Amino acid sequence: MRRSLKRKLTLAASIVVPLSGVAAGGMYAVGELAKPQMDAQTFCAPEADQHNVAIFAEASFGHVASDRQKHDLEAAILKAYADAPANARFSFFTTAAGRDGAIAESFRGGCKPAATPGEWSALGLAAKPPAYLKRQAKEAEATFNAHTDAFLNLANDPDLKAKDSPVLEQLAAISKVRFAGGLDRLIVYSDGMQNTELARFCSHKGHMPAYAKFARDNPRFAAFTPESLQGVQVELLLVEHGPLPNTMFPYCTTVELRTWWADYFAAHGADMRLTPLRTGAQ
Repeated sequence: MRRSLKRKLTLAASIVVPLSGVAAGGMYAVGELAKPQMDAQTFCAPEADQHNVAIFAEASFGHVASDRQKHDLEAAILKAYADAPANARFSFFTTAAGRDGAIAESFRGGCKPAATPGEWSALGLAAKPPAYLKRQAKEAEATFNAHTDAFLNLANDPDLKAKDSPVLEQLAAISKVRFAGGLDRLIVYSDGMQNTELARFCSHKGHMPAYAKFARDNPRFAAFTPESLQGVQVELLLVEHGPLPNTMFPYCTTVELRTWWADYFAAHGADMRLTPLRTGAQ
């Protein structure tokens, strides 16, 4: 009798232990399923404090870049992606194809997904095998490269160029976009030649005084003053077509144009780095 009772107790214990393991595993699985999921289309994970990169390429009839300068833009975009943290969101903006209104309209975009278990876990996402994360990172990079190619084609298509150059208007519009977590980095690709009713830089006398005077004395600018760019890392890729002044732009020098944009971004709190793209590069 005692042996029979002992065998029954041992059998019961052998059943209870595995069942408790199954229950724990089930709870873990439920917990993983309850975690946020990454968007399969954009590769973005929901995150309140997301790193944001905006890329703006001016595309106007007066802005004709060389192949070398176009390559410089592509290189800057790809480097920004390589340097970005996990889950950084990229948003593309251009004045091409009628995208030069007062409201900034993003062209595609997406995120750089977490590529390691540590990055994935830090975003609070359900666990995935390392091989899966590696494969997904390659897929996301290929998608980003395709978006970049499409963006460059759009920005450089002569049939889609804007009739004017609303650089100030577009920068103000981008500053007003409600990026989740705020804007961290802005890449601007432009020759800097503002050309709208707001101002016509270098082609009209008195239209580009020192920035402080421009902001103070141009009543139209109040509507296009950007929101604070405090803490934003700005990379200005300034497309240069030759030394200034010249016959097309007789009312400014190269140094004055560079200084104007440096003062503009500094006045609004940005940490700006200006890179003149090689004059006459082919």
